[in-house]
Amino acid sequence: SRLGLQAEMGAASGSGGGAMAMSETEKEVKLVETYHQMQNFRLENIKLNKTIRSIQRDLKRKEPLMREQNNKYFRLKKANQELATKLSESLSDGDHCKTLLGKLRERMHVVAKEKKELSIKC
Repeated sequence: SRLGLQAEMGAASGSGGGAMAMSETEKEVKLVETYHQMQNFRLENIKLNKTIRSIQRDLKRKEPLMREQNNKYFRLKKANQELATKLSESLSDGDHCKTLLGKLRERMHVVAKEKKELSIKC
């Protein structure tokens, strides 16, 4: 790995296209910096993988509960829709009953008026 980096560094500095070539010390410093950066990336990668595995374990552990909550949500949603339909029907029935009651009251007044008229004639 270190030899590969050295080979890349040498190839990069050899094809400078007119730029100043790096000294051996500069190459070594650059190599060490790159190696440390790579090590830091590896450590960060290890930490991230541990975090991902922890999240995956938590999700797997919570999966049955989340599935049950999801099922419960859809059962409650369906029940809510059914109740909303029944409420709408009941309100409609109530409106119909009010209309009928109004018509019956009108008819009762007419009948009462007719009765009064008949009792006056007799």
